[in-house]
Amino acid sequence: MPVETPARNSLDSSFAIGDDNIYRDHVNQDGSHQSDDPKLAYGPQRRIEIINNGNQTQQDITTHIDLEPGTVLVKLSNGKYGLLLNSSAINKPKSIVATLNDGRKVNIPISISTFNDGRSIGYAAPITSDLIDSGINADGTNIASLDVTYTSLEPGTKLEISFGNNGLISDKKPGEVATYSYTVTSANGASHNGVQSIPIADPKGFQYQFTGWINFTGGDYQPNSENGGNLAKVSYTLQHVSYSDEASSYLIEIPRGFTVNPSDLHLFQKNKEVEGGKIEYLGTVGEHGEQTFVISIPFMPYYGSPVFVKDANVTVTYTKNPVEVQPTPKPAEPVDSNKPSPTEPTNIVTNQVNPTPVTAKSQTPNRVAPSQQTTTSKKLPQTGEEHNGLTTIGLLMLSLATELSLKKRKKD
Repeated sequence: MPVETPARNSLDSSFAIGDDNIYRDHVNQDGSHQSDDPKLAYGPQRRIEIINNGNQTQQDITTHIDLEPGTVLVKLSNGKYGLLLNSSAINKPKSIVATLNDGRKVNIPISISTFNDGRSIGYAAPITSDLIDSGINADGTNIASLDVTYTSLEPGTKLEISFGNNGLISDKKPGEVATYSYTVTSANGASHNGVQSIPIADPKGFQYQFTGWINFTGGDYQPNSENGGNLAKVSYTLQHVSYSDEASSYLIEIPRGFTVNPSDLHLFQKNKEVEGGKIEYLGTVGEHGEQTFVISIPFMPYYGSPVFVKDANVTVTYTKNPVEVQPTPKPAEPVDSNKPSPTEPTNIVTNQVNPTPVTAKSQTPNRVAPSQQTTTSKKLPQTGEEHNGLTTIGLLMLSLATELSLKKRKKD
C-alpha cells in the first residue's frame, strides 16, 4: 500500500546578513537625508527572509515587525521611501499595515511592481503624498511596527521583506544599540520569530579597495634569465564596496624596478573597454621615480563588477654584471616548517582604506595610503649580486605599500 507523507506545517525565517552597524542619519535643511550623500556608505538594506520549509501551502502569512524608533525606510528608485517585497511569482502580497508611534494604523498600498522575470516578482510600497497627509513621515521614521501579509506561501518558496535603508534618526549615541524583532504566523498555525540588536555608529566614508599584481613569464622572476624571466604582465583592480554613478579618479604607480609602455595600459570591465575611461601618464613622478598614472572613470565600480587596468608588459630594469664571478653556493640551511616554501608566490594584501573621494568637479586624484598591510616575505634565488638584483622585490613592495597592493602569482 502507498505510504502517505504526513503533512508538515513549518516556517523558517531570519534577518538577512547585513552591515555590522546601523548608522545615524538626519534630515538636511533642503529636505534631503545625510544618507543620500554618495560619499557616505550606509551598507545594504535591512530585510527579513521567510521560507516555507514544510510541505503544505501556508495561507495568510503575516510578518509582524517591531521597528527601532526612528528607522528610515528603504529609499526607492523613484526617490520616495517605503518597503520592498520579493517572492516567487506564485505567491501574492495581500496588505501592509503600519502602526504609528501614536497608535494609529494606516494601510500602505502595494502599488508598484518593480520586476517580474517569470519566476520572481518584486513589489514596492512607497510612502505617497496621501500617506504623508494621513500622518506618516515621508521617510517612515514615525512607524512603530509593520504587518506585512501574503495570501499564500507555497512549499519551498521564499519571501523577502526589505524594511530599512540601514539609517536611523534617533537621539541614541554611537555605541548604543537598535533593536528589531519580528514574528511570522500563518492561518495553518505555523510560526517563527527572531530578534536582532545592532550597534549604532556614525556613517563611514566610501571604502576603496585596490589590488595589483605582477605575473612573471614562467611564473618566476629570474634576474639572469635570457628567456623572458625579466618580462611580466601588470594588472590592477579598482573596486568599491558599492556602486555609484559619481565620477572617480585613481592614482596608480608601476612598482619601482619595473617599466611599462604607457600606451599598452587599457581599462576593462566585463571584458570590454570602459566607455569614457581615461588613462593619463604623469611621468616618473613617484616618490622613488616610479611611473605614475591618473585613472579617470565616469562612475565608481564595485566589487561585483570591478574595473581592471591591464594588458601591459612590464620589464625588470635589473641588469646583471657580465664580469661578475658567481660565489660558491652556501650549504643548505635546515628546513624550518614554519617558513613559507620558496616556490610560493610573494603576496601583499592591502585592506580597504577610506580616502576622501574625488569627484568630477575636483579632477584631483587621491594618493591612497593603505591602513594596514599583511606581507608574506619570500627569498629570491641567490645569484651573488651585491647591488639591485636582490632588492628588486623589496623596492617593488615599498612602491605598492604606498599606493597599491601587489600580488605575484605563479602559473599553475
